[in-house]
Amino acid sequence: MPRSLILLALTLLLLGLATRAADSSTGVTKTIRIPGHNDLMLNVPDGWDLAVQYEGGAPQVFVRKLGSKDTGLSITVQAFAKGGKITPDEHARASVENRAKALLPQLKETTLEYKEIKGKEATGYYCLITHKKPAKGQGPHATLAAVAVGDDLLLTCEVAQKFETGPWQKLALDILRTATQKPVPATTTAPAATRPRHQRNSRRQNRCHKSSGFSISQRSGFGPSDDLNAPTA
Repeated sequence: MPRSLILLALTLLLLGLATRAADSSTGVTKTIRIPGHNDLMLNVPDGWDLAVQYEGGAPQVFVRKLGSKDTGLSITVQAFAKGGKITPDEHARASVENRAKALLPQLKETTLEYKEIKGKEATGYYCLITHKKPAKGQGPHATLAAVAVGDDLLLTCEVAQKFETGPWQKLALDILRTATQKPVPATTTAPAATRPRHQRNSRRQNRCHKSSGFSISQRSGFGPSDDLNAPTA
């Protein structure tokens, strides 16, 4: 086979693989309700799902592969005030740095490198850490990450891993990077129900007769649930 045809076949094969990879990364978008804020949209790969737990006002998102008993990935969602003294990007960085500083005595690292996470609406940072004495059943490595989504939501995540990098880390960073917000449609207030004319008259007469100790139902013999328009015998 001519060399040019072989190169063409390899090129087409690589393009096909790249297209499938792009399609698989699209995944499924899930909606997370955030009370008092826009909806949070998280993208998870096909074959994965998430559950949300609301405790103390801060939603906790659990990402798990379908059919797996593994605890999976946990992401905490926190709301912060708009228009503060620091930008959302700075808010995310401060969150990662504060968490890392709290863990520093337990880490092998003395200094940490913070790498940027940049998406369409999400911006933040992550760093890699190594525990001196990892918890039982966990690897020594971990990734600390935080992104601000829009200007009022902060997503934080801590991934324990056996190696410095791995699939759980990639999954977490992809979900954080692709997070977006969706405006919540304004709810319309239903107009107040109008009482039938005979009921309005009945209530007015009832108020007039309260001074005599009688209600309209007592004087007419009708109970509260009786139909005043019912034909008489």
